Order: sequence, then structure tokens, then C-alpha cells
Amino acid sequence: MCISQGFPTGILQLSTLVFLGLWSPQISAQISIVPVPKTPLVGENVLLSVYGVTGDIQTFDWYRGGTTDKNQMLNYIPTAISPEKIYSPYEGRLSGFPNGSMEISGLNTNDSGHYTVQIQANGIQEAIIIVVKVYDRISNVTISSNITSAYLWAGEDSVHLTCTALGNEPRFFWSYNGTSLPSDPRYHLSASNESLTISPLARSDALAFTCIATNSVSQENNSLTLNISWRPDERIQCGADLLEEKVILRCSWLGGSPAADVHLQFQSINDTEQNEVKRDVSKDSVAAGDQLTCHGSQIDKEDMCYLDFGDPSGLSAGAIAGIVVGVLAGLALIGLTVYLILRKKKKTSNSEPTTSSVHTYANVAIERGNSYVNMTDCSTYEKVVNSGGNNYVNATNFPENEYVNVSGHSPVRQPTNTSSTVANPHYTDLKVTDVSPYRTLK
Repeated sequence: MCISQGFPTGILQLSTLVFLGLWSPQISAQISIVPVPKTPLVGENVLLSVYGVTGDIQTFDWYRGGTTDKNQMLNYIPTAISPEKIYSPYEGRLSGFPNGSMEISGLNTNDSGHYTVQIQANGIQEAIIIVVKVYDRISNVTISSNITSAYLWAGEDSVHLTCTALGNEPRFFWSYNGTSLPSDPRYHLSASNESLTISPLARSDALAFTCIATNSVSQENNSLTLNISWRPDERIQCGADLLEEKVILRCSWLGGSPAADVHLQFQSINDTEQNEVKRDVSKDSVAAGDQLTCHGSQIDKEDMCYLDFGDPSGLSAGAIAGIVVGVLAGLALIGLTVYLILRKKKKTSNSEPTTSSVHTYANVAIERGNSYVNMTDCSTYEKVVNSGGNNYVNATNFPENEYVNVSGHSPVRQPTNTSSTVANPHYTDLKVTDVSPYRTLK
């Protein structure tokens, strides 16, 4: 006869088999064994409690296994002076009770299995089998990974996380920053949920990933926070601004995590800071041919740019003429220096324009945005912008690659319009060396 206790699925696997002895009638048709607690745990005790025996019990015996011919654990005679006899190797772990029950202390997973009690009462003998499963609590939840570097780069690297735990039949679940793992095509779970792969990593992954391990009797978790790094937003930037009598030098490489180390080198200045370096120098200390060098480094990446100066005395307020060349580490450094040479022309009295057979051309595409070509008179071109007595061709008004003939012009007259945007009207010739091979760098 099999008696089901109706325990929840997965909590306890328990079956009780009742075998009739050689004698009849039976001791009781309602005899049963119930484990207390229903879910015995490692390290705790369990009472195999016998119910439904009628009459006086003369003796009972407990056996490990499904038979009564070997592996005896305990013999109990209620009327004896010393009613209990415990067999090796169970000494110190078993206790018998007059109603046929037996308690096992100090449980371990090896105690899971079949147990048989044989009871004799009123001259009748009956054997009953119970299957006990001892549960081990979830413990030692561990998250391992394939991370071998101190840095994980967003958009470049992937990571594989594996969760393990001690305990009976652990089941695994993952959460992200305290909530359920979001639906994201970058997240890939194994069939058993034991492993989580993130590919590629993103900045938003720099939070805690938690593995939850659970079984029928307990639940534990562990978390791992990913240390995500990312590159600066752009290439390194070189810059210089003219403010009254000083020049503000600037090197910046912003937006990275960890912050990039940025080094500024100009003349005798050598300074390094994170993200950005700014230094002020006197305008008078800047000479034509000076170069600002900016170098940035972030862990295993580097970037560099240069800024070459022309004569600062002829520059418009708010800008320094130059060209920036950025070079990523690992690439060949292109040696390129473009000089903007401004030649001051001696003042003379006004005279009629002359035309030269030798024409000098200024490429205004190179100067777009900052420079003006001063032509008091130019017979070759009709559309000349008047600016208070001095005629200037605004480089921004000409299409790409158009050249202005500056070979013919009159001597300079002092401007009558004091609101002219030209900072120094004394520069009349703008000569630019041939930089056509480098236009793609503009």
C-alpha cells in the first residue's frame, strides 16, 4: 500500500510503501510515516514519525534501505530497562521513541534515500518503507567571467558571465541593477540561465549584474559590477585664442572614462592634466614659426595634434592662424607644416593702380573664415568690397579653390571706417604656399 502525503512538487520527494508481514490481520490499515520537518535540511534533524499503529508495540527495528535483512540501524523494545540499541555507524545520531518513530540528527546529503521500519504489535508484524530527500541550502553563489583585462571598452569588448552555486538542483535567474534583466539583443542567456553573454558592451552596462540561485528550500544571490570604459568623444583638439594682449593655448580630449591624460607643449611650457590643459602666454612672446603640440593618452590609445603659428601681430582678434594635424597612435606621422606668412608693406602715398605681367594669386579657400585680402584697387576684379577706404576681399565670399589676383593694387590708405573688422589694415599682400596636397586635412 502506497500512501501519498500530498506535499508540493519539488519540495519533498517522499513515498511510503507499506508491506504486509507474514502474519495477518494487519497492525493497522492507516499506518504511515511522516517526516518532520517535511523538507529536512543539511545540518538539521528529521523525525520519521510513525502514525496509525493500534495496540501495544512489543518491538520495532529501523533499517537503511528498502529491506529488513541488512543495514540495521536501531532496535527498540519499549518494556526493556535499556529499550534502545543503536548499530554502527549510527551511534550518536539516532534516537528511538516508544511509538515506533526514529529521529536522525546532523543530516547530510548522504542521508537521502530509503528507510524501512518493521513493527511488531499484538503478535502482528508489519514493515513500512519511506524515501527521504535531504535538501542542501543554496550557498556559495559565485559569478565568474572571461575578463582578463582591468578595462572593458564599450563598443569594443564582450563579456561572458557564468553563475555557479552549491545546493540541491539550483535554478538560476539574472537581474540588472536590481530589476529583471531587460530585453536587449546584446544579452544572450544559456539554455539553463547559468551563463550570460553581453556583446558588445555599452556604457549603460557599468552597473551591477546579479545572479539569483534558488531551489525548493532557499535562495541566495551574488552581484558583479562591470567596470566599463569608453573612449573620448572626438579626436584630440588643439586651439589658441587671441584675447587682447594674451594668447590662450588649449589642448583638450574630452569625454573619456577613465579621463585621458592631456599634455600641452609650447616653447618652454610642458604641462599635463586630465581631459584639458589651458595656458595663457603673452601675445608678444609668440613668434612666427612657433608650434603648439598636444598629446593625449588613455590607457592603450594615444592621439596627437599640432598648431603652427604665423605672425601673431597681424591676426584678427579671437583667432590664431594655423593648421591642426591629428595623428592616432600606431599610424605614420605625416610631417606637415604650413606657414602663413604675412608681409607688412611700407606705407606710400595714394597712386593709380598698376598692372603687373607677373600675377601673384592667393588661394582664399585656405583662408576662409579668418583672413581678408587687402586690395586698395584691383583692376582685374570688379567685385571688391569697400571697407572705409580700404578695399578687402573677404575670403568667405569665394567658392572653393577660387583664387584672387593680388599682383595689382594701390598703396594702402588709412581706413576711414573705424568700425572695420580688420584688425590691422597694414597688411596688403597675402601669399600662401602651395598647400593643395593637404586640402583634405582642412
